[in-house]
Amino acid sequence: RLEQGHFSYYAMVLAQKRFRSPLAALLLLSALLAHVSFCVPKATSPHSGLTGQRSKAIPVTTALSASEQEVPKVTRSLFGKLKFAALATALLGGSAPALASTGGVVAADTAWILTSSALVLFMTIPGLSAFYGGLVKRKNMLSVLMQCFAITCMMTLVWMVCGYSLSFSSVGMVEGARGLHSFIGGMDKFFLNGIGMASVNGTIPEALWCIYQMTFAIITPALMVGSLVERMKFNAVMWYSLLWVFAVYFPACHMVWGGPGALLNDLGVIDFAGGIVVHITAGVGALVASKMLGPRKDNRLVAGNLVLTVIGTGMLWCGWFGFNGGSAVAAGSEAA
Repeated sequence: RLEQGHFSYYAMVLAQKRFRSPLAALLLLSALLAHVSFCVPKATSPHSGLTGQRSKAIPVTTALSASEQEVPKVTRSLFGKLKFAALATALLGGSAPALASTGGVVAADTAWILTSSALVLFMTIPGLSAFYGGLVKRKNMLSVLMQCFAITCMMTLVWMVCGYSLSFSSVGMVEGARGLHSFIGGMDKFFLNGIGMASVNGTIPEALWCIYQMTFAIITPALMVGSLVERMKFNAVMWYSLLWVFAVYFPACHMVWGGPGALLNDLGVIDFAGGIVVHITAGVGALVASKMLGPRKDNRLVAGNLVLTVIGTGMLWCGWFGFNGGSAVAAGSEAA
Protein backbone atom coordinates (compact mmCIF):
# COMPACT_ATOMS: atom_id res chain seq x y z
CA ARG A 1 0.00 0.00 0.00
CA LEU A 2 2.84 2.39 0.84
CA GLU A 3 4.50 1.63 -2.47
CA GLN A 4 1.37 2.43 -4.43
CA GLY A 5 0.66 5.64 -2.49
CA HIS A 6 -2.85 4.75 -1.31
CA PHE A 7 -3.52 7.36 1.36
CA SER A 8 -7.12 6.21 1.67
CA TYR A 9 -5.96 2.95 3.22
CA TYR A 10 -4.77 4.72 6.38
CA ALA A 11 -7.98 6.70 6.70
CA MET A 12 -9.99 3.51 6.28
CA VAL A 13 -8.05 1.71 9.01
CA LEU A 14 -8.47 4.60 11.46
CA ALA A 15 -12.15 5.06 10.59
CA GLN A 16 -12.96 1.36 11.08
CA LYS A 17 -10.95 1.32 14.35
CA ARG A 18 -9.00 -1.74 13.35
CA PHE A 19 -6.40 -0.64 15.88
CA ARG A 20 -8.21 -0.54 19.20
CA SER A 21 -5.06 0.44 21.11
CA PRO A 22 -4.42 4.23 21.24
CA LEU A 23 -0.68 3.58 20.92
CA ALA A 24 -1.16 1.55 17.76
CA ALA A 25 -3.41 4.26 16.31
CA LEU A 26 -0.79 6.90 17.16
CA LEU A 27 1.94 4.89 15.46
CA LEU A 28 -0.26 4.40 12.42
CA LEU A 29 -0.90 8.14 12.24
CA SER A 30 2.85 8.74 12.47
CA ALA A 31 3.36 6.34 9.59
CA LEU A 32 0.83 8.36 7.59
CA LEU A 33 2.74 11.57 8.35
CA ALA A 34 5.96 9.91 7.25
CA HIS A 35 4.23 8.79 4.04
CA VAL A 36 2.89 12.29 3.35
CA SER A 37 6.26 13.91 4.03
CA PHE A 38 7.78 12.08 1.07
CA CYS A 39 5.37 13.91 -1.25
CA VAL A 40 5.56 17.41 0.29
CA PRO A 41 8.31 19.74 -0.97
CA LYS A 42 10.90 20.45 1.70
CA ALA A 43 11.34 24.07 2.81
CA THR A 44 14.78 25.31 1.95
CA SER A 45 16.91 26.67 4.78
CA PRO A 46 19.83 29.05 4.48
CA HIS A 47 21.38 27.30 7.48
CA SER A 48 21.04 23.73 6.29
CA GLY A 49 23.09 23.86 3.10
CA LEU A 50 20.22 22.30 1.15
CA THR A 51 19.08 25.39 -0.74
CA GLY A 52 17.60 24.46 -4.08
CA GLN A 53 17.35 20.76 -3.35
CA ARG A 54 14.05 18.85 -3.31
CA SER A 55 12.23 21.78 -4.86
CA LYS A 56 9.74 19.46 -6.54
CA ALA A 57 7.41 16.87 -5.09
CA ILE A 58 9.00 13.44 -5.05
CA PRO A 59 6.76 10.52 -6.00
CA VAL A 60 6.31 7.88 -3.35
CA THR A 61 7.54 5.16 -5.66
CA THR A 62 10.78 7.05 -6.23
CA ALA A 63 11.35 7.83 -2.58
CA LEU A 64 10.78 4.23 -1.55
CA SER A 65 12.48 2.52 -4.46
CA ALA A 66 15.61 1.86 -2.43
CA SER A 67 13.65 -0.15 0.10
CA GLU A 68 11.03 -1.85 -2.08
CA GLN A 69 11.87 -5.29 -0.76
CA GLU A 70 11.48 -4.19 2.87
CA VAL A 71 8.03 -2.59 2.62
CA PRO A 72 6.04 -5.81 3.08
CA LYS A 73 8.07 -6.68 6.19
CA VAL A 74 7.70 -3.22 7.63
CA THR A 75 3.95 -3.09 7.28
CA ARG A 76 3.37 -6.50 8.86
CA SER A 77 4.44 -5.66 12.41
CA LEU A 78 4.05 -3.03 15.09
CA PHE A 79 7.83 -2.69 15.11
CA GLY A 80 7.63 -1.68 11.49
CA LYS A 81 5.17 1.09 12.31
CA LEU A 82 7.52 2.24 15.05
CA LYS A 83 10.20 2.63 12.37
CA PHE A 84 7.89 4.81 10.36
CA ALA A 85 7.07 6.88 13.47
CA ALA A 86 10.78 7.54 13.99
CA LEU A 87 11.11 8.36 10.31
CA ALA A 88 8.24 10.84 10.60
CA THR A 89 9.89 12.54 13.54
CA ALA A 90 13.17 12.87 11.69
CA LEU A 91 11.52 14.22 8.55
CA LEU A 92 9.18 16.65 10.28
CA GLY A 93 12.08 17.99 12.33
CA GLY A 94 14.27 18.42 9.27
CA SER A 95 13.65 22.15 9.00
CA ALA A 96 14.61 22.90 12.63
CA PRO A 97 18.04 24.40 11.80
CA ALA A 98 16.24 27.28 10.10
CA LEU A 99 14.90 28.35 13.52
CA ALA A 100 18.15 27.90 15.41
CA SER A 101 19.14 31.54 15.27
CA THR A 102 17.07 34.54 14.23
CA GLY A 103 18.26 38.10 14.75
CA GLY A 104 20.58 37.32 17.65
CA VAL A 105 18.23 34.84 19.33
CA VAL A 106 19.95 31.62 20.41
CA ALA A 107 17.64 28.62 20.42
CA ALA A 108 19.36 26.86 23.35
CA ASP A 109 19.17 29.96 25.56
CA THR A 110 15.55 30.53 24.61
CA ALA A 111 14.61 26.93 25.42
CA TRP A 112 16.35 27.09 28.79
CA ILE A 113 14.70 30.37 29.85
CA LEU A 114 11.31 29.02 28.75
CA THR A 115 11.93 26.03 31.01
CA SER A 116 13.17 28.24 33.84
CA SER A 117 10.08 30.45 33.58
CA ALA A 118 7.86 27.40 34.03
CA LEU A 119 9.98 26.22 36.98
CA VAL A 120 9.79 29.57 38.80
CA LEU A 121 6.03 29.78 38.24
CA PHE A 122 5.84 26.19 39.52
CA MET A 123 7.45 27.43 42.75
CA THR A 124 4.44 29.67 43.44
CA ILE A 125 1.59 27.56 42.14
CA PRO A 126 1.48 24.96 43.49
CA GLY A 127 4.82 24.89 45.38
CA LEU A 128 4.59 27.86 47.74
CA SER A 129 0.83 27.59 48.15
CA ALA A 130 1.14 23.91 49.15
CA PHE A 131 4.03 24.70 51.51
CA TYR A 132 2.09 27.42 53.36
CA GLY A 133 -1.27 25.67 53.06
CA GLY A 134 -0.06 22.60 54.93
CA LEU A 135 1.23 24.66 57.86
CA VAL A 136 -2.04 26.40 58.76
CA LYS A 137 -5.19 25.07 60.37
CA ARG A 138 -7.43 23.04 58.09
CA LYS A 139 -10.16 25.69 58.13
CA ASN A 140 -7.70 28.26 56.70
CA MET A 141 -6.00 25.97 54.17
CA LEU A 142 -8.18 26.91 51.21
CA SER A 143 -7.81 30.62 52.01
CA VAL A 144 -4.00 30.37 51.86
CA LEU A 145 -4.08 28.38 48.63
CA MET A 146 -6.34 30.97 47.02
CA GLN A 147 -4.24 33.89 48.28
CA CYS A 148 -1.21 32.54 46.41
CA PHE A 149 -3.33 31.79 43.34
CA ALA A 150 -4.98 35.22 43.34
CA ILE A 151 -1.61 36.98 43.77
CA THR A 152 -0.38 35.07 40.71
CA CYS A 153 -3.36 36.28 38.67
CA MET A 154 -3.13 39.84 39.91
CA MET A 155 0.62 40.20 39.40
CA THR A 156 0.40 38.76 35.89
CA LEU A 157 -2.00 41.55 34.88
CA VAL A 158 -0.11 44.29 36.73
CA TRP A 159 3.21 43.20 35.23
CA MET A 160 1.90 43.22 31.67
CA VAL A 161 0.15 46.58 32.10
CA CYS A 162 2.88 48.60 33.82
CA GLY A 163 5.17 46.47 35.99
CA TYR A 164 7.63 45.52 33.26
CA SER A 165 7.99 49.12 32.12
CA LEU A 166 8.45 50.49 35.65
CA SER A 167 11.10 47.86 36.32
CA PHE A 168 13.08 47.64 33.08
CA SER A 169 12.43 50.76 31.00
CA SER A 170 15.70 52.59 30.27
CA VAL A 171 14.16 55.87 29.13
CA GLY A 172 15.91 58.89 30.64
CA MET A 173 18.68 56.85 32.25
CA VAL A 174 22.27 58.10 32.09
CA GLU A 175 25.07 56.17 33.73
CA GLY A 176 26.44 58.06 36.74
CA ALA A 177 23.63 60.64 36.72
CA ARG A 178 20.92 60.87 39.35
CA GLY A 179 17.30 61.51 38.51
CA LEU A 180 13.79 60.10 38.76
CA HIS A 181 14.62 57.26 36.38
CA SER A 182 17.51 56.18 38.59
CA PHE A 183 14.82 54.95 40.99
CA ILE A 184 11.93 53.90 38.78
CA GLY A 185 11.45 53.07 35.09
CA GLY A 186 9.49 55.07 32.56
CA MET A 187 6.09 54.51 30.98
CA ASP A 188 7.22 53.82 27.43
CA LYS A 189 6.60 50.06 27.72
CA PHE A 190 3.17 50.18 29.32
CA PHE A 191 0.99 47.36 27.97
CA LEU A 192 4.23 45.91 26.50
CA ASN A 193 4.37 48.72 23.95
CA GLY A 194 7.14 48.18 21.40
CA ILE A 195 7.73 44.53 22.27
CA GLY A 196 7.17 42.41 19.18
CA MET A 197 8.42 39.27 17.50
CA ALA A 198 11.66 40.98 16.49
CA SER A 199 12.44 42.44 19.95
CA VAL A 200 15.54 40.85 21.47
CA ASN A 201 17.12 41.03 24.92
CA GLY A 202 20.62 39.58 24.70
CA THR A 203 20.20 36.16 23.11
CA ILE A 204 16.53 35.62 23.93
CA PRO A 205 13.30 37.31 22.76
CA GLU A 206 12.37 40.29 24.90
CA ALA A 207 8.88 38.82 25.37
CA LEU A 208 10.48 35.80 27.03
CA TRP A 209 12.63 38.04 29.23
CA CYS A 210 9.43 39.81 30.28
CA ILE A 211 7.76 36.50 31.14
CA TYR A 212 10.76 35.23 33.12
CA GLN A 213 10.93 38.41 35.19
CA MET A 214 7.16 38.25 35.65
CA THR A 215 7.53 34.95 37.52
CA PHE A 216 9.89 36.72 39.97
CA ALA A 217 7.36 39.51 40.43
CA ILE A 218 4.72 36.87 41.17
CA ILE A 219 6.60 34.88 43.80
CA THR A 220 7.96 37.89 45.71
CA PRO A 221 4.66 39.15 47.21
CA ALA A 222 3.49 35.55 47.56
CA LEU A 223 6.44 34.92 49.89
CA MET A 224 4.93 37.41 52.34
CA VAL A 225 1.75 35.36 52.66
CA GLY A 226 3.49 33.17 55.25
CA SER A 227 3.54 36.09 57.70
CA LEU A 228 -0.06 37.05 57.01
CA VAL A 229 -1.83 33.70 57.19
CA GLU A 230 -4.69 33.54 59.69
CA ARG A 231 -4.14 37.24 60.46
CA MET A 232 -5.50 39.20 57.50
CA LYS A 233 -8.63 38.90 55.41
CA PHE A 234 -8.36 37.90 51.78
CA ASN A 235 -9.11 41.42 50.44
CA ALA A 236 -6.58 42.98 52.80
CA VAL A 237 -3.85 40.61 51.61
CA MET A 238 -4.58 41.52 47.98
CA TRP A 239 -4.51 45.26 48.63
CA TYR A 240 -1.33 45.05 50.69
CA SER A 241 0.41 42.98 48.01
CA LEU A 242 -0.69 45.34 45.23
CA LEU A 243 0.43 48.52 47.00
CA TRP A 244 3.66 46.86 48.14
CA VAL A 245 4.86 45.95 44.64
CA PHE A 246 4.43 49.57 43.50
CA ALA A 247 6.09 51.02 46.58
CA VAL A 248 8.89 48.46 46.99
CA TYR A 249 9.33 45.76 44.35
CA PHE A 250 9.24 47.77 41.12
CA PRO A 251 11.67 50.46 42.39
CA ALA A 252 14.01 47.84 43.89
CA CYS A 253 13.96 45.78 40.70
CA HIS A 254 14.73 48.84 38.60
CA MET A 255 17.50 50.17 40.86
CA VAL A 256 19.32 46.81 40.93
CA TRP A 257 18.55 45.22 37.56
CA GLY A 258 17.69 48.30 35.49
CA GLY A 259 21.16 48.55 33.94
CA PRO A 260 23.50 51.55 33.60
CA GLY A 261 21.88 54.64 35.09
CA ALA A 262 19.98 52.73 37.78
CA LEU A 263 20.95 53.85 41.29
CA LEU A 264 22.20 50.63 42.90
CA ASN A 265 23.55 49.30 39.63
CA ASP A 266 25.81 52.35 39.30
CA LEU A 267 26.97 51.82 42.87
CA GLY A 268 28.21 48.35 41.91
CA VAL A 269 25.49 46.30 43.60
CA ILE A 270 25.30 42.79 42.14
CA ASP A 271 22.27 40.56 42.58
CA PHE A 272 22.54 37.39 40.51
CA ALA A 273 19.28 35.65 41.37
CA GLY A 274 17.11 37.90 43.51
CA GLY A 275 18.81 37.87 46.90
CA ILE A 276 18.12 41.60 47.24
CA VAL A 277 15.24 42.19 44.83
CA VAL A 278 13.19 39.19 45.93
CA HIS A 279 14.22 37.84 49.32
CA ILE A 280 15.35 40.90 51.27
CA THR A 281 12.42 43.02 50.06
CA ALA A 282 9.87 40.25 50.75
CA GLY A 283 11.41 39.52 54.15
CA VAL A 284 11.31 43.16 55.23
CA GLY A 285 7.77 43.55 53.85
CA ALA A 286 6.60 40.50 55.80
CA LEU A 287 8.30 41.73 58.97
CA VAL A 288 6.73 45.20 58.72
CA ALA A 289 3.28 43.70 58.12
CA SER A 290 3.67 41.37 61.13
CA LYS A 291 4.80 44.24 63.33
CA MET A 292 1.86 46.39 62.33
CA LEU A 293 -0.61 43.57 62.93
CA GLY A 294 0.76 42.86 66.39
CA PRO A 295 1.15 39.54 68.22
CA ARG A 296 -1.05 36.60 67.29
CA LYS A 297 -3.94 35.83 69.60
CA ASP A 298 -3.22 32.11 69.28
CA ASN A 299 0.46 31.23 69.04
CA ARG A 300 -0.05 27.47 68.81
CA LEU A 301 1.13 25.99 65.53
CA VAL A 302 -1.50 23.51 64.41
CA ALA A 303 -0.38 22.16 61.05
CA GLY A 304 -3.32 21.04 58.95
CA ASN A 305 -1.43 18.76 56.58
CA LEU A 306 2.32 18.28 56.91
CA VAL A 307 2.34 15.94 53.92
CA LEU A 308 1.19 18.86 51.78
CA THR A 309 4.00 20.97 53.25
CA VAL A 310 6.61 18.35 52.39
CA ILE A 311 5.27 18.12 48.83
CA GLY A 312 5.42 21.92 48.54
CA THR A 313 9.00 21.87 49.85
CA GLY A 314 9.98 19.42 47.13
CA MET A 315 8.35 21.62 44.48
CA LEU A 316 10.23 24.67 45.76
CA TRP A 317 13.49 22.74 45.72
CA CYS A 318 12.90 21.58 42.17
CA GLY A 319 11.85 25.03 40.97
CA TRP A 320 14.96 26.56 42.51
CA PHE A 321 17.02 25.25 39.60
CA GLY A 322 15.06 27.52 37.29
CA PHE A 323 15.19 30.38 39.77
CA ASN A 324 18.99 30.35 40.00
CA GLY A 325 20.09 28.60 36.82
CA GLY A 326 17.77 30.70 34.69
CA SER A 327 19.24 33.91 36.12
CA ALA A 328 22.29 33.33 33.92
CA VAL A 329 19.91 34.10 30.99
CA ALA A 330 21.83 31.54 28.92
CA ALA A 331 22.27 27.80 28.68
CA GLY A 332 25.94 27.64 29.58
CA SER A 333 28.50 27.03 32.30
CA GLU A 334 27.28 30.01 34.35
CA ALA A 335 23.81 28.51 34.52
CA ALA A 336 25.28 25.17 35.58
